[in-house]
Amino acid sequence: MRLWSGTARSATVGSVSLEDRPTLCVDIGATTLKAVSVAGDGQPCSAIRTRRTNPPIDPETLVAHVQALAHKVGPFRRVGLGFPGVVRHGRVISPGNLACSDDRHVAPDDEMVAAWQGVELQAALEHSLEVPCRLANDADVAALYCSSGDGVELTITLGSGVGSGLTVDGALQSHLELSEIHFDGESSLDAFIGESTRNLIGDDVWGKRVIDVLGHLKSIINFDRLFLTGGNARRLRRDALGPLQDATWVVKEPAGLLGGFLLFSAARGR
Repeated sequence: MRLWSGTARSATVGSVSLEDRPTLCVDIGATTLKAVSVAGDGQPCSAIRTRRTNPPIDPETLVAHVQALAHKVGPFRRVGLGFPGVVRHGRVISPGNLACSDDRHVAPDDEMVAAWQGVELQAALEHSLEVPCRLANDADVAALYCSSGDGVELTITLGSGVGSGLTVDGALQSHLELSEIHFDGESSLDAFIGESTRNLIGDDVWGKRVIDVLGHLKSIINFDRLFLTGGNARRLRRDALGPLQDATWVVKEPAGLLGGFLLFSAARGR
């Protein structure tokens, strides 16, 4: 079943049809937005552009930031965006760390959470950018990029926080907000193995914690393959993964950004 439906607009500006323009992919982070143009074959065709933000961020400010960054990248015919919280059919269920005001992403601002509740962000972005947009959780976007299309595959993003996306035979499944799990007395996985915690406890202890978490996820989900992405994925020692080593791949490409192109694929499911 497709998560989103709709017909792409078709128009001509000068001698260039919108259908000939690339897809703009945007990765929305609490402190940085990233954007890149992706050609019809799924390959990047521009440099990655970034824009710093200042959390917490309200919906209107975010839309303005995305619009400003998008037009720095160049002409585009559609936009695929990864969002750091929970969204369903383009509607925000939870804003994730966009509503957090501290550097550990564990203290959401109650007023900001309320401001985001139920926001039709996909529609707001389409109105602002004047092209079709597709919106999904950023880890789900990464999961689409990483998936081989065969079997049960879990993607875990290791960055400032922890994200997760699950595909079965290439079809995106309902979002799993695993970052909210309470683990070893911590309020969330973000607090247990997020970037701020890694800075406090060091890579060795942090790595052992991550491997412990991955082992628990293996027993719960029984995935065939595990993909690790995000800035901290490379910090894990592969030889420390134990039984998970043969089923684990570290993806160096910015999967949460480039996967936005695949949000327009009819092959996705839930």
